[in-house]
Amino acid sequence: MNPFKFFTPTINFLTSKGHNIQILCLSTGGAEGKGNIRKRELFQACVTLKVPMQQVKIVDHPDLQDGFGKVWNRSLLAKIIEEEITNCSIDMIITFDFYGVSGHCNHRDVHYGVCKLLHDTLQRDIEVWELVPQAFCGLVQLYLYEHS
Repeated sequence: MNPFKFFTPTINFLTSKGHNIQILCLSTGGAEGKGNIRKRELFQACVTLKVPMQQVKIVDHPDLQDGFGKVWNRSLLAKIIEEEITNCSIDMIITFDFYGVSGHCNHRDVHYGVCKLLHDTLQRDIEVWELVPQAFCGLVQLYLYEHS
């Protein structure tokens, strides 16, 4: 499952409001040898969403390899994310919630890497939002729709 699809509604909304989007993907998605496929999927999605390729970065770090059971160092994640914030003048981050998509450990590590960054650099003026995958809250959405 490609987790990028869960960010699509948010990206569409933000671009419709004139926000400049930077995509930082913290691995190639290389589990099961599918790294090139995952990179191609990401680039195709960005073309569809009209996010310029120069605003898309995929990190290929030996300590950030995709896969269940592969724990990512939160300090390393915080460092990489902070570098992107500085290099791209980022003022908002949208990341996974504490559970990630389908409980994926790498997604959770990204969440906690962002938390570490916020904890360690309190002087930074940055807004952070967590993505709650709508695919997993359909009954709540249905209830809210019926009662609004």
